[in-house]
Amino acid sequence: MPPIAFSKRLKTRFALAVLLIYSLTVTLTFIAYRWVAESLAESLGSAYAERLALHGKARVLEPISRELGLARKLADSPLLKSWAAREEDPQLTRQALAELASYRRWFADGSYFFVVAQSGHYYFDDGSTRYRTNPILQTMQREQPADSWYFSTLNTVEDYALNVDYNAVSRTTKVWINVIVKEGGRKLGIAGSGLDLSRFLETFVADRQRGVEVSLIDAAGAIKAHRERSLIDLNSVGKRNDARSTFFRLLNEESAAALKDAMAELKRGQRDVATLFAQLDGRRQLLGLSYLPAIDWYAVVAVDLDLVLGLERFTPALEVSLLGMLVVALSLGWLMNRLVLHRLARLNNSVAEVAAGHYQVRLPVDHDDELGRLSATFNEMAATVHDYTDNLERKVAERTQALQTANDKLVESLRYASLIQASLLPPTERLSAEFADHFVLQRPRAEVGGDFYCLHRHGERHYVGMVDCTGHGVAAAFLTMTAAAVIEQAIAAVGEYGPSAVIIYASNSFSNVLRRSESREAALSTGFDIGLLCWDEGSPTARFAGLGISLFVAQDGEIREYKSAVSGRGGQHATEQALSWSPQQVYYLCSDGLFDQGGGPSGYAFGKTRLTALLAEIASQPLAQQGEQLTAALREWQGSRDQRDDITALGFRPQQIKDRAS
Repeated sequence: MPPIAFSKRLKTRFALAVLLIYSLTVTLTFIAYRWVAESLAESLGSAYAERLALHGKARVLEPISRELGLARKLADSPLLKSWAAREEDPQLTRQALAELASYRRWFADGSYFFVVAQSGHYYFDDGSTRYRTNPILQTMQREQPADSWYFSTLNTVEDYALNVDYNAVSRTTKVWINVIVKEGGRKLGIAGSGLDLSRFLETFVADRQRGVEVSLIDAAGAIKAHRERSLIDLNSVGKRNDARSTFFRLLNEESAAALKDAMAELKRGQRDVATLFAQLDGRRQLLGLSYLPAIDWYAVVAVDLDLVLGLERFTPALEVSLLGMLVVALSLGWLMNRLVLHRLARLNNSVAEVAAGHYQVRLPVDHDDELGRLSATFNEMAATVHDYTDNLERKVAERTQALQTANDKLVESLRYASLIQASLLPPTERLSAEFADHFVLQRPRAEVGGDFYCLHRHGERHYVGMVDCTGHGVAAAFLTMTAAAVIEQAIAAVGEYGPSAVIIYASNSFSNVLRRSESREAALSTGFDIGLLCWDEGSPTARFAGLGISLFVAQDGEIREYKSAVSGRGGQHATEQALSWSPQQVYYLCSDGLFDQGGGPSGYAFGKTRLTALLAEIASQPLAQQGEQLTAALREWQGSRDQRDDITALGFRPQQIKDRAS
């Protein structure tokens, strides 16, 4: 290729490379710009939302707290309590109405109400002349839907409740303060007043900048104030939870859960204000939250950062950065063409020869600079490639043979490990001699696993157990050897005391062995689950204790589970349970790999419920057939999914019990 043609081709490639690098740089710069801008917007937005939430808290508490305090003082009046208990006393009635009138003048709404529980009389006075002669507005009746708020409040509220009511005719929003009147533990009635929040809420909720939405909600999430009046939960008292208009319904499930957690933290006093991101009305928004303890409400400020602090505010800085990078890219291209590309054109012919496979070609090294050193390096590379080409096939064959040899040794080691682990298990003949009928299902996840079952005797006492060591594969297989040894030692030492003592002894011994070779943390996280059943020769009863492995017993088509202690809590928690030992019953021990195996259309675990249903269905069949059906059901459930853990199950039916005297 002529040097000029080579130069033009290389220039084109270099220009494309510069363009690609520039594009990648612009992309990364834009990503970084977005990240910095969003982080800054989130920081500023969080501070803004917190400030608005705290400001809203102060503004809401001021009017409501004053009225609530006055209403509680009214409800605590000794005179009014006496009157509520003896309403028929005319002198008490005159004194009580006079005191209620004195309170009315201090309420912001200029009105009061008082409902006497004994008679249901609803007293009301707002200062107008129509209530002077007869302040009894009505008598509350349970069958009237309009009176349900009263009976619901009297039955469910212990101190006070706030109820928001919006009057569409007068376009006013009132908070009714309902305070329980009590003498000791006896509820005598309800007293309080209404507070017109229309103007305040219009200022607090509606008068906000673009992208900011302010709401008030109660402890159950019911909306008490919102720009959209249709969302306000009016007349909350007496409503079912599913009929209430809550703020949680505006959020997705994850955001609703996060909001509930933040509300709980604020109520516990862990902080004064909380901020969190939530999906509100389908948009990601920042919520600022503050708690109003006097009325058990929350002020919620929703800030749409895209509208309040849009990324367009940071666009000029991005444009300047991109322009600077463009100038740098153009300057770099001009310098590379002048200092490098022209000299590289002279190397074209030699490079073309090497590209054609003529590795004997060598470039002249006539300058001691970067390009001269590049030519020398190229010569070394060509020689190396020539050497590799001649020797590659030989080296590949040698290394393939070495890998095959190593793999054969590994397979052989695993086969021997499997044989050693199999030697730990009681032989089929011994199981057949011990039980009238039995089956074994054992499917390690790898060639070897961490599950095994055991059969021991201590005098006239028999033990059968299922053990699941931590993990699976070779590591778990090594643990099974240690576990089998400590369990056999435990039965020999404390077998006369029953399965709980054996588990405690074995668990402690196992931990002591591991602590000699591992850190305390590693030893605590490594262990085994065990289910251990024992019975005495000729006895109709048995005892069971377990740590992470339960016992299932089938009789008359029903399955009963004898639960184990929670796995990982230590052997001392494995308490014993007594049960009958009868040839009419079938007993099952299973490792958790069976329950945890995923499958079915959704990949759910096989689970205890599915297992017990299957066992109840097949319990009357011979044990061999039960094992086959359990294996088939598990295989069908698993389908093409991978096996999660080692799976082992043992089912057995006792021999006929012989009389000890015989």
